[in-house]
Amino acid sequence: NTFKPEDFTVYDVFYGDCAAPWTFCYHKDVERLDAIQNFGRTPVRMRQWAAVIAIIPERQTGEAAHQAGNTLVYHGTATGHPAIDVHELAHFADFWKTDTSPVGSKPYSWWSRDNNTWRSKVVTDQSLASEYSRRSFMESFAEIGIMASYDVATNGGLGAAQPRWTEFRNQLQTYREYMGDDLIPSGRCTKMTPQSPLV
Repeated sequence: NTFKPEDFTVYDVFYGDCAAPWTFCYHKDVERLDAIQNFGRTPVRMRQWAAVIAIIPERQTGEAAHQAGNTLVYHGTATGHPAIDVHELAHFADFWKTDTSPVGSKPYSWWSRDNNTWRSKVVTDQSLASEYSRRSFMESFAEIGIMASYDVATNGGLGAAQPRWTEFRNQLQTYREYMGDDLIPSGRCTKMTPQSPLV
């Protein structure tokens, strides 16, 4: 699909946990759901890696959302699903967290794909977090992010909801070590990804 700039309404959105804004771009053909509120419920130090949030009409690709540089793109009504938010933000952390280059100058590389540490955990563990994890090392990283976030944010942790969690415990532990305090649903932003120039 090709979209025109004039088809979007753009907002700079400030949350109380960061001095810098996020830019939300709503396409005119998308229902105004609670994307701003829902995105703001994710941990700020995961959210900080996505500077721009675009909401576009649903596409026939089967994707609910995807990453494009510093932009998180939701398709149709995909906003408002915490698992989708966390999955996509895990992709951002995978791509940007250990990088120091400016947006747009970074070579196309992913920690989970290009690092033996993650790959060895995926191969060693008895299981994966989901069937979708089988698509690639990047997807296994993002899917384990959902499990790790649940483990940190809920009473009783992951074991109360997922009795098989020990089958992917090495991935879970490695993800938590990589993310560190970024998983904690409190605090303030520490390294906002720079905004793209306005069109």
